Amino acid sequence: MGRRRGRKKGKVLAWIAFLAAVAAIVAIAFFLHSERQRDTRREQVPARKVVPSKVVPKAPPAETGKDRREAGRTVPKPEAHGSPKRIVIIIDDIGHDLAPVRELLALKTPLTFAVLPDGARSAQAAAMIHKDGREVILHLPLEPRSETKANPGTMVLLTSMKDDEIRDRLERNTRNVPYARGANSHMGSLFTEHQEKMVIVMKTLQEKGLFFIDSRTSSRSRAGEAARQTGIPFAKRDLFIDGNRDDETLNRILRLAETADPAQPPIIIGHPYPGTIRTLQHVLPLLRRHGILVVSASEAVRPVGNSDRARR
Repeated sequence: MGRRRGRKKGKVLAWIAFLAAVAAIVAIAFFLHSERQRDTRREQVPARKVVPSKVVPKAPPAETGKDRREAGRTVPKPEAHGSPKRIVIIIDDIGHDLAPVRELLALKTPLTFAVLPDGARSAQAAAMIHKDGREVILHLPLEPRSETKANPGTMVLLTSMKDDEIRDRLERNTRNVPYARGANSHMGSLFTEHQEKMVIVMKTLQEKGLFFIDSRTSSRSRAGEAARQTGIPFAKRDLFIDGNRDDETLNRILRLAETADPAQPPIIIGHPYPGTIRTLQHVLPLLRRHGILVVSASEAVRPVGNSDRARR
């Protein structure tokens, strides 16, 4: 009986040992499986990007008012060498008010002033301009087309006038503007289309030693042909600048100066409006930086011979 109890106790101990071994094996297997899962998760997590430290540039200098005005403008760089290019700037409609004349003279630039023959301050303005060493020309009123509804003033030359009437009125025009070196057309979209009338004007001016500049208020102007017929020193307007932005005015003048015949500086015309004066105040120093000189109108005219080709 004692032998049977011993065998039973041995079987129990064997089962306990077996179960302990199984538990140990399960524990080891679970541990190894968990480690493999952790390794797998590590491989699936993307590597952290290494971002280089950001280099912060130095702050630019504080923007000035001038910088803001120049921002966005396409302005060619100044030329470093080469002979200076020349342009003519004529200011029309002088004679009504002396204040803009003073502002324009203060620019210290050889502008040319076209003075009306019937302005309330015409003679005074001409004397002031001449005293300052600037060139005076007669702003000669010529008949415009009726559809323009413009008022050319009391001294206008009309296509209905006889030759003697044209000469007499032109004489009065020239007397009213002292110191005039020449003349340019005021309005005149109709009158300049009549070559025979323009020949009378050209001959009368030529007898007085004056030149003529066609302001080109009509694309059908015959002023050039009349000048060729008489041999008077002559030129034509290239550009009006009233109402343009500063940068547009500058770029258009630079292009004109680049392509112009050196013997005939391009002719630019403006009026004594506040906006035009402000534009000139800004643009003239920039033109000087680009090596462009403003010269008097008398330096742009020349006799037009039959063999000459029209430049403009």
